Amino acid sequence: MGIEKPRHPSPPPPPPVVETSASLVLGNDDLLREILLRVGLATSLIQGALVCRRWCRHASDPAFLRRFRARHPPRILGVYLTLALGPGPGPPPRPRFVPIRPIPELAGAARRARRLLRRLRGLLGLHPR
Repeated sequence: MGIEKPRHPSPPPPPPVVETSASLVLGNDDLLREILLRVGLATSLIQGALVCRRWCRHASDPAFLRRFRARHPPRILGVYLTLALGPGPGPPPRPRFVPIRPIPELAGAARRARRLLRRLRGLLGLHPR
């Protein structure tokens, strides 16, 4: 009768690799193009295109851009109004831009673009405006 050594169980096998539904969808080029096509504003499409080269390639494809423009026609951002009661002395009043509806994404994109241009000017040694 020998002394039995305790047996150590073998380690469990690694769990099977399960792809998440997000990786399945985003790995499919056709579905990715459909998702990008349904983005509401062009500024959001630009933000999506900055995610990676693959997304940029899809978002900048001429056929995709034709479909995007057909689905999302340009929006009217506002109108120019001249408030004058009639001809009078002096120069005519300058037209004033009146926004129809503020779009926060456009304002945010404009602020980020201004900051980026300031940084680029600073890096290039140009005078800030």
